[in-house]
Amino acid sequence: MDNSNQYMLQVLRRTQIELQDSLIPAHVEKFHHVLDKFERAPSVRNEILELKSVKGFTKAAFTIQWILERVEHSNEDFSTEQLDADASLLNDKFFEAFLSEPYGTAEHTQTKAQHRTEQPTQLPKSPSATVREKKTAPASSPTLTDILDQNLLLAFQRFADIVSKMGDKTPSERKSIFAVLGMIAKSSVESAKQQNKKEVHEFFESVIKFITAVDAAGTTQDGRVAEVMRDVGERLNAALKEKSNGVELLTNINTILKNPDVMSKT
Repeated sequence: MDNSNQYMLQVLRRTQIELQDSLIPAHVEKFHHVLDKFERAPSVRNEILELKSVKGFTKAAFTIQWILERVEHSNEDFSTEQLDADASLLNDKFFEAFLSEPYGTAEHTQTKAQHRTEQPTQLPKSPSATVREKKTAPASSPTLTDILDQNLLLAFQRFADIVSKMGDKTPSERKSIFAVLGMIAKSSVESAKQQNKKEVHEFFESVIKFITAVDAAGTTQDGRVAEVMRDVGERLNAALKEKSNGVELLTNINTILKNPDVMSKT
């Protein structure tokens, strides 16, 4: 395998590292499979052709091809700076591809089926008992997971997982993480708008405004901002597990993103 192919594999390996924290485990495993195929292939070009045929991954495949051809014709010295830039570009394309991939329907259905089978079997109630229960049963709104389709649920899970770990990242890493969060929010806000999910739409609109504001203020690397996002992530993870009041919980979390205190430098 020539130097250009070896360089391309280095870019893919670096991309794998960068994607670890922004993809769900199932998609991390899929990317491992993609990388393994590139590693084993006699030529990177053969795998590029195959990746082009995979729905949603055409842009990623063309980006790999573009990087490969640029290196072949420019005789670059494979600097660390260029490797980082190419990995960042490819990171965006693969993240976009996985973001557009529907959440595992079989897994989602199995989880709900398991939840149903775990419910204890109950004897039929008498009509009078049913009437009394109807009179005293408290009203509750649907769970957050019930008001989300599979793609929006996946977006929330990714978002919550990423931001809940922001406090553990270095200041330089936080800036790139905000770029990933922006991609999730922009994709999700359109999906929520089309489905007329008002509260979901407002949440991701707030995310976009928050990211835009801290970016303009130059505080994307600020520890206070990371703490706000960590708080949002933890609350969102908890809300996804709650059995009712999904809309109310999401609205409460949304108010955190409207906090102006972290928008300006101290």
